[in-house]
Amino acid sequence: DGTVARLDQQGNVAWVKHYNSASSVQSVSEHYLRQAVQLDDGTVALSGGYNVSNVSNGWQTWLLLISPDGLLKKQAYFGGQTAGIARLGAGLVLVGEVDGAEGKQDMVIVVDASGAKLGEAFNGTNGHSFARAVVSLPDGGVLIAGHKSAQKDGPGQYWLRRLDATGAAAWGKTLALTGLREMLTAQRSSDGGVLLLGKWFGTGGSGDTGNTYLTKVAADGSALWDKNYLGLAVNSGWG
Repeated sequence: DGTVARLDQQGNVAWVKHYNSASSVQSVSEHYLRQAVQLDDGTVALSGGYNVSNVSNGWQTWLLLISPDGLLKKQAYFGGQTAGIARLGAGLVLVGEVDGAEGKQDMVIVVDASGAKLGEAFNGTNGHSFARAVVSLPDGGVLIAGHKSAQKDGPGQYWLRRLDATGAAAWGKTLALTGLREMLTAQRSSDGGVLLLGKWFGTGGSGDTGNTYLTKVAADGSALWDKNYLGLAVNSGWG
């Protein structure tokens, strides 16, 4: 099951609820919930996934909308495996990856405040592309962060994609950083920039250390600094 806990201002548990998509999706063996965002009316949107066949490529996207007291309002299901969710205009955007005909493709799904899908896009024809994080911006748009690689599950180069509040693409760029990287997550900083957390695998991509790197970019996607934290092993960093 997916589990949600509500804490009061003192950190005490107000309630705990469990959600399961098995009533709507057949042969579901596993569930997870990863991130949550709140809409203007107080509704909480949670993104996660379910596995329909208990295999590594069987994951699908699971979206829940619940009231502030935990009442289930809606469940929605989409193809691909989600890695993040954020506010986009008056609605939401989910990002992740899907198995395409030519390899892994990054996935962007735009939904309205009721959870109805408005559009989707898949990118990555030369090699493999992974969308690993999405950050809401003050103007209602978002910044999507990921990496592209010549290997199906390997490190590569960071990329950024900016969507406006309608979901239209404003710009996209690849960051010219040293070595091969695996994007883990991203967070907006207080000064309007964005922090990218990831792992660095050197120039060959075959090392097993995966040194932790924190990279800061400006609102236009330009790199401001890039720092290595030796000895700090990070395997996941979901915000």
